Amino acid sequence: MSGFRKWKVALEKCKGLMLHESSTDHIQAMRSWKEHQTRIESHQEVTTLLNETQLSKNRLYVTCILNILKFLSVNELPLRGDNEARLFFDSNCGDSVCPSGLFQHLFEYTLKIDKELAEIVKYIPKVATYTSPGIQNEAIAIMAAMVQEQVVEKIKAADVPFFTIKVDGTKDYTGKENISIVLRAVKEGRAFEHLVSIESTVELHADALSTVILSALEKLQLNPQHIISQCYDGAAVMSGKHGGVQKKLQERLKKIIPYVHCYNHQLHLVVVHAISQEPKVQQYFDICSALYNFTRKQTVAAIYSGTKLARLLEQRWDGHLKTTVAILVNMEAIEDLLKHCAEGEVSAEVAIEATGLLAKISEPLFKFLAEVIRTTLTILEPANNCLQSKTMDLLTASEVVDTVLQSIQCLRDETKFHEIFTSLNIEQNEEAPLPKKRRITLSTHLRNSIVMAPLPGCSRYEPLKVQFKGLYNGIVDSIVEEIRARFSDGNIALLKSLKALVDFDSTSSSVENLKYLSNLCNVDIVDAKEELSTATSFIHKKLSEKAFSGNLQEVTAFMYTYREAFPRVYHLLASGLTIGASTSSCEASFSTLNRILTPYRHSMLQERKANLILLAHEKVLTNEISSEGFLRCFNMQKNRRLQLW
Repeated sequence: MSGFRKWKVALEKCKGLMLHESSTDHIQAMRSWKEHQTRIESHQEVTTLLNETQLSKNRLYVTCILNILKFLSVNELPLRGDNEARLFFDSNCGDSVCPSGLFQHLFEYTLKIDKELAEIVKYIPKVATYTSPGIQNEAIAIMAAMVQEQVVEKIKAADVPFFTIKVDGTKDYTGKENISIVLRAVKEGRAFEHLVSIESTVELHADALSTVILSALEKLQLNPQHIISQCYDGAAVMSGKHGGVQKKLQERLKKIIPYVHCYNHQLHLVVVHAISQEPKVQQYFDICSALYNFTRKQTVAAIYSGTKLARLLEQRWDGHLKTTVAILVNMEAIEDLLKHCAEGEVSAEVAIEATGLLAKISEPLFKFLAEVIRTTLTILEPANNCLQSKTMDLLTASEVVDTVLQSIQCLRDETKFHEIFTSLNIEQNEEAPLPKKRRITLSTHLRNSIVMAPLPGCSRYEPLKVQFKGLYNGIVDSIVEEIRARFSDGNIALLKSLKALVDFDSTSSSVENLKYLSNLCNVDIVDAKEELSTATSFIHKKLSEKAFSGNLQEVTAFMYTYREAFPRVYHLLASGLTIGASTSSCEASFSTLNRILTPYRHSMLQERKANLILLAHEKVLTNEISSEGFLRCFNMQKNRRLQLW
């Protein structure tokens, strides 16, 4: 057949292509092609059957490379060394040029303990050893793509088609912006979160960041219309009501996507702003920071025998609590250390610094603030730990914050203050004689006012208990006001809807509150009303004799078994549980970044860095990568010199 120049001739009935389709040659060719496809699917290619022994040896060799790469990636270890010019099994390799990278050394160790592999290596062509940095990058990229496929399959198989997108960014030591994208969904009644990508961009305005997010979802073949909520930090470029990323995404997708300000960030801002409002508290933490730096000096660290103090970071306040607790527990050891340095044979600089620190920590004010800080931050610590959980939903997070607020408000009590003050054993300072000064009279303009600070040009002499009580109440009031200001205004409609879902009572107000969530997940609330009433009675009847907290996570997990009986109710529950409350998973990926990007690895390319972060952060999924699946992808990516099938 020589072909056709005109479609009219080619498509003519009983002639042209139709005639060729019924020819013996075409039928035989189609039969051979289908047989070839069947053999590929069943892994029974002709070349495999003819060379099965050699091909299995080749696959074992490449599998060994995969396992070493997987081990190093999961454990966040570097692969390369200073010198990898020669192969580890090269007999001409002298000691001076032997490889120094962990990848090469692990392969060398594997050859020593695996005699079969050592025998196979002898017949591997030197042009197909697959140990070069380029092959490493290809293998790492394939593994990262397989992890992403697992995450995408899990999200597409979720109980509801919706997912929450969480995004946060940070700059690494090389100055490049790293954007962490995490997705949250619900499967089998349980919420899960996975890192799907580490992106990078030069432009950091809202339009550019929105494009990065949507492009990442497009690469993963995920429909952005299924985004049910978005969770970011409070930066203006992300949270802006008119020009932030959260607004840009809603405009581009032409749908309402509620924005949740990360509860962890908000809780951190509560502590930061409460500290900054009281100069004495700020000074207390400056002293703690100076103590931390002092105890790290080489000459001082050799003498200090107490608990190590934590570094104070602006981004994390848990170090403030750890340092405060360490100071209170090791107060005697710290005082002995400072006295020894102030009077011992040390440099003048160290002695002067020790003398100043000793004077400061010996003051009653320092000890009092340490007790107050420990009391308040200890109450906030459980909330911080809860909000870092991957399973934490928005409703539960709101209830945790409400509980913390109530606990902080309970500190505004005379009994609580008296307990802290008496524990310091400083009552004798109350009775210290006041210096003789002329009597201070208030201006007539201030007679109906409460004076909270000394008047200009005047000195107020008050007992320590009175001074400390004003300071104590100020700290407590500041934290309470910050919590109210930051957590009371956001997502009111969404929180009411989630609360009405868990505590449904068939009233008009409950139904009205549920409309917001039902609109988000495309459920007709009118049709679901009767089903909700029945499901509520069913839940209370089934769980009346059990310890049942009634939170969204527990209700959703319970109703998963009965999802076919109450499809609309479960759809609402699973959709509500999909809405997350913090970007702690993004923050965790940045911790992985810092461990991977050591000072010796700053030359790493962005693609390799992003893939290694993904593999290390998603350790469980990385370990689940099948060897055969990897070998198939590796073999099909390009024409390999080492035949695998």
